[in-house]
Amino acid sequence: MTRLTSRSGEVALVDVDGVLADFVPALLHRLDSPLTVEDIDCWDFIKEKLTPEERAMTMALLSQDTFWRDLPVCEGAHKLIEQLQAEEARIYIASSPWTSCPNWEGARRDWLLQHFKFKPNQFISIQEKWLLDGDVFIDDKSETVWEWQALHDGRAYIIDRPWNRYMSLRVASARLKLTADGVSRC
Repeated sequence: MTRLTSRSGEVALVDVDGVLADFVPALLHRLDSPLTVEDIDCWDFIKEKLTPEERAMTMALLSQDTFWRDLPVCEGAHKLIEQLQAEEARIYIASSPWTSCPNWEGARRDWLLQHFKFKPNQFISIQEKWLLDGDVFIDDKSETVWEWQALHDGRAYIIDRPWNRYMSLRVASARLKLTADGVSRC
């Protein structure tokens, strides 16, 4: 098992979409897209990979709180949280808001409570996650991991996903793979 913290009581900041919530496959499924998750090899796939019709459908879907409430949990996400809890980390969820969805924040809080039993005070809605102070930072967006690591002395981990595999780690502590068996370094 890969230890993520160095001591109990450390603050762990964890992203949602692509780390806990399986956003990309859920969206592709709802669009009935011929694309697979492995086809999504860039962060801005909505603009880069989807047709104009699919982009319009995506914007309509993402403005509905039901989309956010119905997201499936990523494989290994429960194991990640269980490991952080076993290491006695103080876990906070940091997620970038989807501003075109008026009820996004409520939907996100409900989803976190339903799937992980997180309390509202453990959730932070913030676009610039790198500004948050903590000891451990876990995200799937390379640029966000780089920005956080540039400002903090803690450990930054990137969750291995097709959309970040071609990005160098730069200063991230490690690339992590989440599976049903647990968390491991890639």
